[in-house]
Amino acid sequence: MTAERCLFERIINAETVNQRTLAFDEHKLQKSILSHVQDMLNVRQGSVMALPDYGMPDFNDLVSQFPDAIIQIKQAIKEYLNLYEPRLSTIRVEHYEDVDNPLVLKFGITAEVVSENQRSRISFETELAGSGQARVKG
Repeated sequence: MTAERCLFERIINAETVNQRTLAFDEHKLQKSILSHVQDMLNVRQGSVMALPDYGMPDFNDLVSQFPDAIIQIKQAIKEYLNLYEPRLSTIRVEHYEDVDNPLVLKFGITAEVVSENQRSRISFETELAGSGQARVKG
């Protein structure tokens, strides 16, 4: 069983079919989630024609609304993860101010991971740079 990996990871690694196991690997699950979240946060809204609402909004449009824009960004991240990362639930997003690097927005994300009839917690940090690039650290 490969429940800890997303569909695209299973397709890409199809040649490792002989390495299947029934054992659940929570580390692989968390690594897969972090990778998927980083990929998701680096897609801009409107760039996926089949899903026009998929992707993060362009935060450059919110610059004039700072510091109130942070609330909108937190909400956008939470809604986006709720919609497109089904392995996460009870998502909480917090902003961490970085006085040494004010051009980078840092958010801490905690959530519950539901898999194989088990529940666990995952915490990670994401940094959104002025260029719009997101980096996720677990």
